[in-house]
Amino acid sequence: MIKKVLYWFIFIKLILVSVVADTNIYTVFVCSDKTYKQAFFDKNRYIKKAEKDVYIIRSEAGLYRIAYGTFENISEAEAFKKNLSDELKKLKPYVEKLTAGYLAQTKNGKVVKFPLKLDESIHIEKAPSDEYISNQKQLDIDENSTSKSENKSVVFEQTMQISTVDMNTYSPKNLDRIVIYINSTNNFMTVNGYKNQQKFKLNKYKVSTAKPDVKKPEGKGGISSISLHPIWYPTAETLDYFKKVRNIELPKVISPESPYNYMGSAKISLTHSVDGRQTYRIHGTINEKTIGKHESAGCIRMKNNDVLALAKYLKEFASTRGMKQILVVMD
Repeated sequence: MIKKVLYWFIFIKLILVSVVADTNIYTVFVCSDKTYKQAFFDKNRYIKKAEKDVYIIRSEAGLYRIAYGTFENISEAEAFKKNLSDELKKLKPYVEKLTAGYLAQTKNGKVVKFPLKLDESIHIEKAPSDEYISNQKQLDIDENSTSKSENKSVVFEQTMQISTVDMNTYSPKNLDRIVIYINSTNNFMTVNGYKNQQKFKLNKYKVSTAKPDVKKPEGKGGISSISLHPIWYPTAETLDYFKKVRNIELPKVISPESPYNYMGSAKISLTHSVDGRQTYRIHGTINEKTIGKHESAGCIRMKNNDVLALAKYLKEFASTRGMKQILVVMD
């Protein structure tokens, strides 16, 4: 009798092992974040039109990882990774087998079972879809923007309390996220902060944006670096322009105190690109009379005192929250 029970126990165990072995699920991990909120934010930033379901998985180390799609074998996952956008490839995505047991309802109604028993230290939940987000209350970043920009540049948030604060006295360390919205139609820049379910109106600036005939950066992006009293390294295109059009031969390196340093008091480098060129910035100016006009070659010009104050505020914020928590929307 004991031998029969032992036999059937081993037999059933072997069947279960073989089933588990045949149900491996692979995914493409895009990036990792310290909080679910940041992972959700990055999901919408980098995966604007998802071709497959997107999941946010909390690892044993406490990081929230964005998993893009589920695949029955590693070759399918690798093929999908290979065809990702250039923007996603910069994040260095990688293929990995999922090891958390979890039942999830996919878009086509198919139930996907991840192998092994769910470890309580691993949290997995499906990221809200773009359709779900768009059904939430639409909160325009700049309430005074034109109707055109209201349709194009909005941040979808749940209903929240809105407050106006003084950026000179309100610490950036109190915020979770900062959104900078630049309206090139009326040449205004709005800076808002977010904390839990609260929105803080920090400041609004008159700025100078691109000339009408210039191809300008648009859409969502971030900040790559912040420099106070920066050295300016003009591009080859800029050097050529100054020489031919203004009859000025600029040096290749321009010191902060030089009258030809068009960066002014501060330089905030953006991740936006046009035709593969990532040379756009928010910076000061040597001629504040141009502020409020369409005068630049694509950059955003500010008054020197304004850009210096903004750069210092963002720098302090980034020291605790990181650059990734700053979103720049250009319309």
